[in-house]
Amino acid sequence: MRPCDRMIKKTLELAEEMLRVADDGDALREDPSCGVLYGVVRDSAFRIKKLAEKEREAHIKKGLWKEEEESDEGGDAMEEKVLKAMKEAGKPVRPGEIAKALGVESKEVSKVISELKKKGKVISPKRCYYSLNE
Repeated sequence: MRPCDRMIKKTLELAEEMLRVADDGDALREDPSCGVLYGVVRDSAFRIKKLAEKEREAHIKKGLWKEEEESDEGGDAMEEKVLKAMKEAGKPVRPGEIAKALGVESKEVSKVISELKKKGKVISPKRCYYSLNE
């Protein structure tokens, strides 16, 4: 992947992380002023994401965007571990709980959950909690 494309990809990942922070912070806030803060973070994340997606699409249309080859085995293995941990929990769980059970970073689990949501394998019954889509 070209360095400029890699930076666009990282920007998209950053925007997704900002959205997770806004959701987690909003769920845990104890006063209204924090709600304003997390609202600003969320709005900023959406604006950044929109701009980065527009740039990615421009690169794709120009034929410049090339995804780097990633090992499907690593991603699929982690997806299976996350799905198994969710099934064993038997209730909606937060990414941090799964990360602790698997001995990995919460950020890594959040990325996997995001992909599983896109595939329709995981749902969010309430903010910041996830369960299998059965």
